[in-house]
Amino acid sequence: MLPPKFSWQDINGTDYTTPIKDQSPAPTCEAYALCAALETKMQYQLKELYNPDLSDSHLYFYAGGTIEKGWVSLVDAAEYLMEIGVPDEGCYPDPHRPFDYPYESLLGWENRTVKITDWGWVDHDVTTMKQALIDHGPLVICIHFQKDFFYYLGGVYRPRFGGHGGGHVVTIVGYDDSRSCWIVKNSWGAKWGAKGWFRMAYNADMISDWYGPGSGVMYVEGVYGNLKPDARKS
Repeated sequence: MLPPKFSWQDINGTDYTTPIKDQSPAPTCEAYALCAALETKMQYQLKELYNPDLSDSHLYFYAGGTIEKGWVSLVDAAEYLMEIGVPDEGCYPDPHRPFDYPYESLLGWENRTVKITDWGWVDHDVTTMKQALIDHGPLVICIHFQKDFFYYLGGVYRPRFGGHGGGHVVTIVGYDDSRSCWIVKNSWGAKWGAKGWFRMAYNADMISDWYGPGSGVMYVEGVYGNLKPDARKS
């Protein structure tokens, strides 16, 4: 029996999610969505609220992403997290540049990484996703949206008008059966949407199988490593 409402923003009264970030102007959403999931799992694992801040840019570029092609493979990024891991933001602060550039993380970043032991795809049906959200933590999802999504201000979102607006990757942190929706963290800054968050209807039909049948909803498991790096941020 699944509860009618669940969110990593309220686990016995504790919000384990981290503050909203802003990926603009770079197309780095895959890395931001993965790091958002990891940061929540890190706080929950330590049962401590300390707002860990992982380097989204490091994960994006080191896993093979470029601004020119506009994306990094979510699979490649997850595999990178298993093999090498992502360091904290102090090792590679996001320069928020809309073009490719020479990049290098701070010397010694290899000793400040967080890794995962596993990842996988989740079936798109609502019940399976709910269970995965409870069992594994926040889910990383690939979505497509219409242009009205850019102007979302609150409520439960369903694509309605404007034509195709683009593809995106975001992080589900909870659900609410009373409103038949997912609670989702975006990476477009706190001025967008409901202070950076949005609610997506169960029947919005927005999840995309970019990586083949059965893909589009990813879980990550087994967060470990330097969860609290004792190092100065650059």
